[in-house]
Amino acid sequence: MATPPRRPPTLRQRSRQTQPTREEHRTMKTLDLVRHGALALVLTLGTGASLAEPVDLSDQRQLLDAFVKTTGSLDGEEVVIYAQSTVYAFVPGSRGQALFDLEVIGVKRYERIEGGWQRIQREIALYTDRETGEVLAHWDNPWTGERVRVIPVLNDPVNRRHVIDGQGGGWGIGVMESGDEVMFYREIPLRYPNPLSPQDHPRHSSGEWYEAMELFNHFVRRSDLENPALASAPSTVSWSRIGPWLPWMEMADHPGWLVYHGRGVKLDSVAGLPAHIHDYIERHHPQYLSAPEAWSEPSETSWTFFRKLLEGEIDLDDLRDH
Repeated sequence: MATPPRRPPTLRQRSRQTQPTREEHRTMKTLDLVRHGALALVLTLGTGASLAEPVDLSDQRQLLDAFVKTTGSLDGEEVVIYAQSTVYAFVPGSRGQALFDLEVIGVKRYERIEGGWQRIQREIALYTDRETGEVLAHWDNPWTGERVRVIPVLNDPVNRRHVIDGQGGGWGIGVMESGDEVMFYREIPLRYPNPLSPQDHPRHSSGEWYEAMELFNHFVRRSDLENPALASAPSTVSWSRIGPWLPWMEMADHPGWLVYHGRGVKLDSVAGLPAHIHDYIERHHPQYLSAPEAWSEPSETSWTFFRKLLEGEIDLDDLRDH
């Protein structure tokens, strides 16, 4: 499989440059996010702070609207969440080790519905080499000694409804404030029957149950939330995940788990993605550069997608065209 050039040093730069060292590569990844966040803040200065409309985050309806303004846009326009993360493996009795990086891109928009909002989204995530930033086609499993094909995350759709009187009487968003800084947080424990049962898919299943934890922190300025000139507030996000081995790793029920640690930024469009990531998606999975046209269900996960591959609903050889 052909792979793109190594990661360029800025989010918007399209030119190909001299290959960075490993330390330069990882430092520039962090600077990319900082620069974009700073630019977004500069662009919003002077946009009518005197017109501020106070937001009461103790009011559930205002809290939900503020969350949508932070993670999306109140006017129904598409936004892009771009996150860089590293995936670590933990095996009992051994020290954790970094396996590969993960570039996550979600393109979404929000639509207002009775009692709240619905999020309409596609999500793609590419596993990349930690040294070069190149998209991985194969991976050498250090525990089994086998080379396996890497299957990217191709979740279409990833839809959800946020309503004030929803699951458990609420919609599960916490808030912390410090001065002008507002932090929304979500803690999502997951447990349900594994779509890949060990009886039917012994090499790709970690057990009868799918068990994982997703942890999100969203950061925004109150002054932006209270600025009526902004439908979408500049924001950043941190993400952590604890979960089982990925099906394509072919680890079966080998003891251990994966930990993901990532951070990201909300972009106005896919034009803000790193050039080699944008170009790779445009060549191989172009539909993931836009949100779905309409609500549909059920949502896709890496596990349900992989089951479709195994059961022939999707041809593995045509994966890039899916």
